[in-house]
Amino acid sequence: MTISLEKDTLLSALQASSRFSTSHALTTGLSNGCLCVLDRSTLTIHTTNLNDFYRTTLDVTSEDKVTFYVENRKLIEFLPLISDRKIDLFITDTHLSIKTSDSSSSFPIVLNPEFPPIPSLDVPLVSLPQEIFTHMKKILYSSSKDESKPVLNGIYCSFTEKNVVCVTTDGFRLSITQMAPVEGLLCSFILSARFCSEMLSLSKEEKSVSMALDDQRNMVWFSFGRTTLVTRIIDGQFPPYEKVVPDNHTTRIVLSSAELEQDMKRIGIFARDLSNIVICTFSKDEATFTTKKSSNNPSTISRRPISFEGTDVKIAFNYRFILEYLTAIPDEEVSILLGTSLSPVLFLSPKDSSLKHVIMPLRTEDLD
Repeated sequence: MTISLEKDTLLSALQASSRFSTSHALTTGLSNGCLCVLDRSTLTIHTTNLNDFYRTTLDVTSEDKVTFYVENRKLIEFLPLISDRKIDLFITDTHLSIKTSDSSSSFPIVLNPEFPPIPSLDVPLVSLPQEIFTHMKKILYSSSKDESKPVLNGIYCSFTEKNVVCVTTDGFRLSITQMAPVEGLLCSFILSARFCSEMLSLSKEEKSVSMALDDQRNMVWFSFGRTTLVTRIIDGQFPPYEKVVPDNHTTRIVLSSAELEQDMKRIGIFARDLSNIVICTFSKDEATFTTKKSSNNPSTISRRPISFEGTDVKIAFNYRFILEYLTAIPDEEVSILLGTSLSPVLFLSPKDSSLKHVIMPLRTEDLD
């Protein structure tokens, strides 16, 4: 059996599929690989880690039908080393051989394996506006990396008649984005932030992405181009994030985002040896950033604010949280709304009122 196709097309599909495969055995002898289903002019590639499922279809030239399983890691390493634009795949009972103008290489396969199928879709797909994915990218960084708290590893999505709200938090910071409602979608769920990151990366060139929710099986489908992604909803109750967002403030300061980012990078060189703590003093005349007093050589940076309203305030932050916010929201300016030295602090984009970011301040004796 022979399959002819573009090398780069196959490589891109294998690289994408590998993001949803697993090193753990799916069934006896199957891990780190993909299921390939050849049906004459199409080759469909499947992978799964049992929480997420990936499927994409490629156009190929063939007269045959066959289903086989192959480990994709070595194929992904091998294909970039081939100079030919088009390649031929030859399938036997035990191997997949790739023949080019100057070489022939073989990879072991399993014919007709027992492989977990991608779940069938029994509910209609709804087209999502690109705005949702643009905003999701801006808040993923606030999700927790602590796998002992699955709910905080995810992004909470709420679709109502009033709006669409997406939220991430790791318990120390919180990011919220709000958009116009999507007709035909009334639901809420928590999706893995890692899955969402991969989905956003794979669909970034697509003009249209559709979604469907099967709440009976706790699964969400995403479809774009010739690719389908399915993921399991994270089970659990998302924290009551509304209670964390401050509804009043006594100080508002506006700073240049580029200058603040540069200041955080500079002060961070010293702060990372002191629990990442930076002491911020905001006043009408200047914004001052300094490391803890316990440092033998404390470092200080001062910057004149663009605008300032309210009372002077001294507060401590993890500098990394400020830096990651500025990296995700590349605006010219950032508005910071503060209360007391221990109150949650609200970071706003002057150009986009739909985005809110909250950082919890740190307790330190340097504030006394």
